[in-house]
Amino acid sequence: MNTERTRPLVGITLFSGREGHKVYTKVQYNYVQSVLDAGGLPWLIPTVADHAQATAYAAELDALVLTGGEDLNPLTYNTEPRVELGLTDLNRDRWEMALLEACDARDLPILGICRGVQVMNVARGGTLYQDIHAETGSTMGHAPIQNPMESLHHRISIDEGSLLRRIFETGDLVVNSFHHQAVRDIGNGLVVTARAADGTIEALEDGDRRFYLGVQFHAEALPPIDASYLRIFSALVDAAR
Repeated sequence: MNTERTRPLVGITLFSGREGHKVYTKVQYNYVQSVLDAGGLPWLIPTVADHAQATAYAAELDALVLTGGEDLNPLTYNTEPRVELGLTDLNRDRWEMALLEACDARDLPILGICRGVQVMNVARGGTLYQDIHAETGSTMGHAPIQNPMESLHHRISIDEGSLLRRIFETGDLVVNSFHHQAVRDIGNGLVVTARAADGTIEALEDGDRRFYLGVQFHAEALPPIDASYLRIFSALVDAAR
């Protein structure tokens, strides 16, 4: 961390989307607010075509947040698309994996949220369920799109001794849920540390890293209804100091 700054610089990945005849790059403001409230200084990172710039970003950052968004393209894990696959952005997929690799090489604290945990898994050689219900037969709801982001939806069980357990100081946490994809085969060096009742993976960690945590729920949306959910961002920022 640059000693001239009082706040660690936390990168937040953006996504691109077309609105009318223009293309914008943006992110939900909850990510920015959560980093600010946790004591970090947000730095918004767009999708960059030149992947060599990932090293330049990593050299400046103190921590990284991989945000949610569209489905990962199954080409990133050598699989053909299913009919249930949603919108994808292969450019974003490849850029975020390059950025993740550069930050991981420096052992920067890394937090992945929803799509972010899936990126972390695929970057380590793991795979995904392109659609939970079609591929596992689970009848548990994971994508109640009619609900607001801050709606608590289901419980997860957190393993004892895990980073996530230390952060929330409980093995039973109620979370929100807005995803139809999920981690399938686990990437190299990663450990599952939380699951939903139907077995869906809700958290991955790498205990050999300073802070390498991915969660399937949208933690950034929950502090407005319960400040305890800010703990995950506070832990990231503390690790970055």
